[in-house]
Amino acid sequence: MVLKLYSCLAGAAGGLLWLAPFASALAQGPAIVTISPAANARAVPRNASVVATFSQPLTAASAGALKVFSRQRGGLRGGGLAAVAGNTLTFAPTAYDFRPGETVQYTVTTAVAGAGGAGGALGPARVGQFTTAARVSAGQFGTGADPSVDTQPFSSALGDIDADGDLDLVVANGMSGQVSIRSNNGRGTFSGSQALTVGGSPGGDVALADVDGDGDLDLLKADQGMGFFGGTVYVRLNNGLGTFSGSQSVTVGRGPVVLAIGDVDGDGDLDFAVTSSSTSSISIRLNDGAGNFSGSQSVAVGTTPWSVALADLDHDGDLDLVATNYGDNTVSVRLNDGSGVFSGFQDLATGTSPISLTLGDVDGDGDADLLVPNYGSNTVDLRLNNGTGTFGSAQTVAVGSAPGDISLGDVDADGDLDFVVTNFNAGTASVRLNGGTGPLATAPGTAPAVLAAYPNPATGRVTLALPPAATRAELLDALGRVVRSVPAQAGAATLDVAGLAPGLYVVRAAGQVVHIQVE
Repeated sequence: MVLKLYSCLAGAAGGLLWLAPFASALAQGPAIVTISPAANARAVPRNASVVATFSQPLTAASAGALKVFSRQRGGLRGGGLAAVAGNTLTFAPTAYDFRPGETVQYTVTTAVAGAGGAGGALGPARVGQFTTAARVSAGQFGTGADPSVDTQPFSSALGDIDADGDLDLVVANGMSGQVSIRSNNGRGTFSGSQALTVGGSPGGDVALADVDGDGDLDLLKADQGMGFFGGTVYVRLNNGLGTFSGSQSVTVGRGPVVLAIGDVDGDGDLDFAVTSSSTSSISIRLNDGAGNFSGSQSVAVGTTPWSVALADLDHDGDLDLVATNYGDNTVSVRLNDGSGVFSGFQDLATGTSPISLTLGDVDGDGDADLLVPNYGSNTVDLRLNNGTGTFGSAQTVAVGSAPGDISLGDVDADGDLDFVVTNFNAGTASVRLNGGTGPLATAPGTAPAVLAAYPNPATGRVTLALPPAATRAELLDALGRVVRSVPAQAGAATLDVAGLAPGLYVVRAAGQVVHIQVE
């Protein structure tokens, strides 16, 4: 069984613990006019800036109020403050762009204040999310590697934990009480043997998130506890330094298993949806903007719903709902009317015992596709979205024994979304690569990503093809230190790698990265 928590989460017996920052409403002040990218936007250029426009000019101290969170890169993208210019806050990319196809969250906190003493501080905080562009692909997955992890791998997460620009793999193991760390070589091959002892009950979800605001990814692991028959979600608020407090307990349906976070009613704060496995329903609870949850909406789905996810499936700008139904081998798709009310739409047949799911743009057409591991048939079902929230059959991918938790990410740095799924009975994680073609979206008016290095592996010299906007190219070691830097000349450069220690390095230019192996 799998507990997949689609936010920065930790578990507790009989319920779940949600870790998320909130700010209380302060005095009235500058109002938010627009935020770009728009809430729930899809296929956003990976190098796009996040821009918030207000009703009046802002103080310089407001620069810290716009925070942008990448779950796969680390906490604040860019590693610094937003820029204040009149009545706008702009958070622009620096070292790395966002990852292909990832969901990015932003928060405008109450630290915004009007200049000249007029208006005071911002009222309620505003949060939102958008999804970045992935490369156009056929959305077909081939065979791949199945790296060993530990006994009964239970859940997984992908994130750049060593700051080398690629996605590494973290796996929580069901019986050993350990978390396995496997490093990516930049091409989707995972290796290593690091294991962290975390203790607690067997099973439970693992998550990567920047809970202390220092820009890197921290690790959280939930405890499964002694059963799933309670009906409570526990909310604990973050003080901004990774310390959590509070005592709110939110009543939901019996048997909560998996929880998904998102602004389902479009009011600028984060609500949640949680499976109620004993009642064949999904409980929806709405946030009042201060981290207090209420409501009694129950969305009917199939038998024994085990996992739930939120995404805009039909291009109408709000978050819709998908749930796997372990008991009747189906997936329920329910569409949002924009106010957080969900209605029936489509129920899809799956393999045996669908236990988790993930949503992402695997074919690069701008909408959210569906992948479902089938615990009882050792497969992953891929269903492609036609853009209206209707899913057709696309591919069934063979994986290891008893697949459970699935994660999407560009593990081989080719711009499209690959997947990794844990195999509970095999002690492995199946890595399946997506075959991608076509350009990767960038912000309007900029050139597409064309950074390339050859020969690779390299000895002596490396020739670089650079994006037109590049003025320099840098070579970084595994610790993120710049060890070589050369100017760009007509979209090209030559790097001297002679004398460097053998290993994997990162070439960086104009916000793009490529990995090279020095021998």
